[in-house]
Amino acid sequence: MNTAATTSGGDSAQAAMTTLVEEAVEAKLRSRDPFTALDISNELKARSFPVRHGEVAVVVRDIYASGAMGHYDYDRRLIDVVTESGKKRTQAFLYLHDAVKERQYTARSQDALPPVPPDQARSLDDAVAAGNPLSPLATIHQTGKTSRPRALSPAKRSRHRRDGALPIPRALVQQAGWQVGATLALSVNGTAGLRLEPASNGSGDAAIVRVWGDLRVRVCRTKLRGTALTIGSVRFQVEKSTLRAEPE
Repeated sequence: MNTAATTSGGDSAQAAMTTLVEEAVEAKLRSRDPFTALDISNELKARSFPVRHGEVAVVVRDIYASGAMGHYDYDRRLIDVVTESGKKRTQAFLYLHDAVKERQYTARSQDALPPVPPDQARSLDDAVAAGNPLSPLATIHQTGKTSRPRALSPAKRSRHRRDGALPIPRALVQQAGWQVGATLALSVNGTAGLRLEPASNGSGDAAIVRVWGDLRVRVCRTKLRGTALTIGSVRFQVEKSTLRAEPE
């Protein structure tokens, strides 16, 4: 599929934004929740991602056009909504499961959240939710594959990420004692992998990785350059507040 949205930061930012939208949409589909494109963009903004509604809406419409939603027994219809705090009446597409009644969707006030301030925004490269090329929705959306997808439990989903980032297991984040909002200094050794430890005034020019509100830590692809790490084949070791990632 070819999305027309453009995001500052180039192709990698666009791919990251598309992945985030795919995963937010798939969560709605799996739970059979009715939703609009604005629900998706507001959800991502609430999670501090620097997305714009117009770009998110293009991806949502593209997912629908790919036929992916139909494989979850979803269709769409135009509904009346109000915007600008109730001052304006317009219409929006409601994406709805066959077993759900339109009247069950009550969020008819469709006001967009303001843009995330740059100093509070999560990096798309660092914090994109775990992408999964085997996700049924993503597979259909990205490749146009039309066979009915087989449901995958979270435990069976691939650990590989389309954006090439390295996710740090939450259990290890907790074991290291890293707190929400903490900044971590990243040191890279091409043969020994990488090391993450709490940043300090003496961290100098070390790359910085953040711990987000859900204890999510991601090392983006660009920060992995120069290492011998292969995503999906990494051994982690925690010693006090320091984590090391080495090739298996």
